[in-house]
Amino acid sequence: MTSVSDLIEGGFLKPGDELKSTSPSRPASAALNADGSINFEGTSYKTPSGAGKVARGGLATNGWDFWAVVRDGRITPLTDIRAQYLDASPRPARRVSTVHEHQPDRPASSSQPIASALVTHEVTTERALAEPEETDEVTESAGLISAFGMFWNRNQVDWKKGRNVKILGHQAGEESSVNVASQIGVYLLHDGARTIYVGRVSAPRLGVRLWEHTKDRLSGRWDRFSWFGLRPVLSDGKLGDPAENFGTDLVVATMEALLIEGLEPPQNRRQGDAMVGQEYQQSVDHELKEQAAMQTLLRKLMQ
Repeated sequence: MTSVSDLIEGGFLKPGDELKSTSPSRPASAALNADGSINFEGTSYKTPSGAGKVARGGLATNGWDFWAVVRDGRITPLTDIRAQYLDASPRPARRVSTVHEHQPDRPASSSQPIASALVTHEVTTERALAEPEETDEVTESAGLISAFGMFWNRNQVDWKKGRNVKILGHQAGEESSVNVASQIGVYLLHDGARTIYVGRVSAPRLGVRLWEHTKDRLSGRWDRFSWFGLRPVLSDGKLGDPAENFGTDLVVATMEALLIEGLEPPQNRRQGDAMVGQEYQQSVDHELKEQAAMQTLLRKLMQ
């Protein structure tokens, strides 16, 4: 029985993916959490059908047909992504019939422009959405590391903000920044390329913990830091909920990933298997840039 977290671990979905309703009469937006749960209007639901039921005002809902992933302006229903996963899986699996299998005229591509996809679903959506599948009620396994940043520069953070410090990052090729100061997980302090300290944060206070290290006994010993977060970055730039339950295999794989990424042993040629999150590059706080520009201007005026 396939779960959303299986698709995340298989690389077919990723934490933070934006979800849209396929029903024009019931528009809704949501996002994927690291453990495969669905974040809808600030609340996480264990299954697509659970989130879909709430989005449809309490009506029984087949969440695999109700929700679709939006990428680059195109929409792909979760049921299609699940079919891709099953087709690629070496394990024998019985594919559950969905409304799309009864549409012989449907284009071969699983991705369509959003407007076209919504029109296609309008004809049959009410019947299909009212047929929840038994496989949707399976307890979903969890993902762990959802986002991480490596060797960020201490001097590119405005520590004067104290407990309100912002730890900003962005994905390669994207302009918008995300504040990861409320992440939970593991962090490393570096002196150049040498790791001098490993810490953990079990409450949403990564930024506060790093700020505290600018004032404690380690203050003069580190100039860079790395972090590994359990909270996924959602489509609106906010941080979602971390996974609550996970198996031994995933814990071991994540430990391997942390060691490989953090220590960079020369004989390892790959990332850890469970590093399903995405790497973020550091962004400089806008206010810190303004302060640096002002200092440069003052120095020139005083010359």
